[in-house]
Amino acid sequence: MIKLRPHQFLIDGLNNLCLKLDEIEAIVEIGSYIGESTEVFTKNFPNATIYSVDPYIPNYEANDNASKDMDNVENEFLKLLETHKNIKKIKKLSSEAVKDFEDGSIDFVYIDANHTYESVKEDIILWLPKVKNYIGFHDYDNGDVKRAINEFIGTPIEEHCFIDNSVIFKNPIKK
Repeated sequence: MIKLRPHQFLIDGLNNLCLKLDEIEAIVEIGSYIGESTEVFTKNFPNATIYSVDPYIPNYEANDNASKDMDNVENEFLKLLETHKNIKKIKKLSSEAVKDFEDGSIDFVYIDANHTYESVKEDIILWLPKVKNYIGFHDYDNGDVKRAINEFIGTPIEEHCFIDNSVIFKNPIKK
């Protein structure tokens, strides 16, 4: 199993992102894996509900070694649920989970799922209407991720880019 944030500076980057967010009651994280970022969100927003969306499907992305051992990955995530009661696990594809939320109902949507251009584009199109305040992404350094974000939302301002390659947009509007 691959730890996606093996260095402290990657956790620090996500913590710095959280400092830019205000009035957070509901977060949807698309692509939770073992829950490293989920745990950061729970610590920064202990009174918020964190909806963790991940289908835990093995080999969901052919070029991503992190998608190979999803049974063990899911078991690691379940351990996190035991200690953080504000996490709600949603074991569904993003395209199915989006139907569970009303438009404008989520304070912060954080997308870190399938990194192909088409998948990121689909997540943006599906989830952007659900955003009340912020949308964020991980892996902005990935060419496909960056292309989809830039095409459908725009280029993030410098103070909304973080050392862990996360970016956020406040009150985003689809281009």
